[in-house]
Amino acid sequence: MAQGRRDDAELWLYRFMLHPQVNSFGLDSYDRQLREIWQGDPLRRLTPADGLQQIMARHLLSRQSRWSVAPGMVARLRAQIAADPQGFEKNFSGVNSFGLDALQGLLSACASIGCVSNRRGERLGTGFLLRGGELDGAWGDDLVFVTNAHVIGTEVDKAIAPADALVSFEVEAAKAGKPTFYEVDKIEFSSAPAALGEQRELHDALDVTIVRLKAQANGFADGLPTARALPLIEANSKAFVVGHPSGGGLQISLHDSQLLDTCDNQRLVHYRTPTEPGSSGSPVFNAQWKVMALHHGGSVKMPRLRGGGNYPSNEGISLLAVRAALAKQKT
Repeated sequence: MAQGRRDDAELWLYRFMLHPQVNSFGLDSYDRQLREIWQGDPLRRLTPADGLQQIMARHLLSRQSRWSVAPGMVARLRAQIAADPQGFEKNFSGVNSFGLDALQGLLSACASIGCVSNRRGERLGTGFLLRGGELDGAWGDDLVFVTNAHVIGTEVDKAIAPADALVSFEVEAAKAGKPTFYEVDKIEFSSAPAALGEQRELHDALDVTIVRLKAQANGFADGLPTARALPLIEANSKAFVVGHPSGGGLQISLHDSQLLDTCDNQRLVHYRTPTEPGSSGSPVFNAQWKVMALHHGGSVKMPRLRGGGNYPSNEGISLLAVRAALAKQKT
């Protein structure tokens, strides 16, 4: 690639991607090198790195149902889509179920999705910003940060203590040229988790922590819009998850993002969207790119919400349940 031998580089990339001993970690590592070291851009197709990045993006979409975006690419992608949406879809999308609506939703959301780490620098989860009034009318327009109680909290073993938690936003870091780490000011609300698939009262065991950060992130993030109701369970109902799996860059699950079921009181949401460790605390979006739930875990033997038995599924806690718990707290 450094010698500009595009054909040879592409040949060896295909051999690498399809080798039976290459796993997801190897693919992610090379994909990140192309994006962050070689500055590969799948939209330009000007340099060997651009071509390899496009091939890699298509492979991850079609074979592993996911796509990663470097934070520094967010503004450029939005500008290129606005300038030539048809050309973008023709030259880059071209993969079933991957279109402009999904990509634009991702790009709009990126600035408000943060990575949670401890003071040793270990990235251990994801979270997202909302305007406080989206959850509790008395909280106004100030931003709050939402994540799992097993990511930040005091009630769950191995959760990061609030005093040790740091939150950073990769889109902000890319724009500024360095990361800003936000400390937790205080916990506004916390609810410990229940077992996966365990059905409870609407306001109970939500695996959520809502915190105020010591500094407001108003300069770059507006907070995510939220859904006021859950979608109907239909053949084309979708659930998109955006987060920091394995402590890496922002990643979206686009394929097989089927919304499977909700429980009777709409506390739990099940979906088949692929996720990895580190996705805990990620926002779960509906097809209109409004947050409907907080991702908190998954299992290949998830208890079904109806009818008994198990199935492979991920699980989120609905924002309806979080709002109900906040309202009950006042009574």
